[in-house]
Amino acid sequence: ASEGLGPGAPATSGPKEFEIVLDKSSGMLLGIDVDHQDGVTLLVDKITGALVQKWNTENPDCVVKPGDRIFEVNGVRGDVIQLVEQCKLNQVLRMKLSRE
Repeated sequence: ASEGLGPGAPATSGPKEFEIVLDKSSGMLLGIDVDHQDGVTLLVDKITGALVQKWNTENPDCVVKPGDRIFEVNGVRGDVIQLVEQCKLNQVLRMKLSRE
């Protein structure tokens, strides 16, 4: 049963997964606030601009939204400390996200 879902909620089973690619080699900020309480993923709290906002503008069919979870960066997954370390690197970041 899908209780609590409003009209028009997608009838997909399980989280949707997608990938974004952000070029951080110029040193530009990612532009997201994240929460890492679960120790495994980075929960997007809010979009603050910079690279993620640029991605969203250029990729309207694949936008990052608050509530999305980053679960892999450049092949690293399962450890939030390693995810954060990857996000700090000034290089191209391949991020995999999931959305409930």
